[in-house]
Amino acid sequence: MLRNLIDETYLKGYAVKLSALLYTDEADWSEHKKKATTRVLNALSQSYDLRQLMPEVYLRSSGNSISAEEIGTGVEDTMNRMRLVIDNISNTVSSKVLTLQGSENNENFYDIDTVTITTSDTIVSFEFFYPYKYYRINSAVITGACDFRAYLVETIYDELFACMWLYFIFMDIMKQEGDQYDLKAKEFYRVYESLMIETKRYLDIDNDGEVDATSQNNSLTMLK
Repeated sequence: MLRNLIDETYLKGYAVKLSALLYTDEADWSEHKKKATTRVLNALSQSYDLRQLMPEVYLRSSGNSISAEEIGTGVEDTMNRMRLVIDNISNTVSSKVLTLQGSENNENFYDIDTVTITTSDTIVSFEFFYPYKYYRINSAVITGACDFRAYLVETIYDELFACMWLYFIFMDIMKQEGDQYDLKAKEFYRVYESLMIETKRYLDIDNDGEVDATSQNNSLTMLK
């Protein structure tokens, strides 16, 4: 199901000094993020069922609390998903460290990255840059217990949301047409439009975690 998982740290890859451009009575750009998210969702909903976009592949389901080390089961990824999402977090006593691993043969696994979940976290997410065929999530629980759900999603929508978010930010702070912020806004909107047109979209029509069809330029290709 499509959702916006990026934050302002992600935007630093496009514009490092955004925090310096904030109005004095604003703490962040969250209101612009809301508008950008709505704009992207509305645009895509004209052609797609949003629940079918951004198919997840699950590495772990929540419902079984962990009180010791847990080595996950390898899961195959067929579409180069490169964002890990941890949600449905229930964590007591202290922070816990989770390790994402990848493998080409589902036998020999290698560390990709680690993430720490605290007792106050409800969802954490990060990109990674090492594509493998299989993935698993391992947990190291020394004290207390924790439970969580872990899954992978594709990152192409991150760019869509980022470009529209930045467009709204720079449109807000521009002083006049043609100034540096106006030009930045127009550039991000151009990239946004290009991504909307050129990106291949993967659809999970029956909500089973498997890709059922692809779509590009509103041309649908059924895979099964």
